[in-house]
Amino acid sequence: RKMIDRLIEWLRENIDKVCHYLICVLISLLITLTMGLIFGIPLWISGIIGLIIGIVAGVIKEIYDSRHKGKFDKKDLIADIFGSISGSVLGIIFILLT
Repeated sequence: RKMIDRLIEWLRENIDKVCHYLICVLISLLITLTMGLIFGIPLWISGIIGLIIGIVAGVIKEIYDSRHKGKFDKKDLIADIFGSISGSVLGIIFILLT
């Protein structure tokens, strides 16, 4: 029970990072799947395209934040990168399993 409480507290404190991670997972996953399954692009290229687009989306968001909120958050960008990697890998695994 104590571990679950600690996890919930961590999530509350880092909800922004969790959102960055999950959005980039979704972006990279959808792009990887679209490239591989719909357009028939080779698997490894599909994964790289998904990865790059996810990271670019995160960078654009941080540039926007730095101009409008005065802060470029490197930790948000790290969450974006890990989310993009996760989404691309999940997309590749899904394609391999279909």
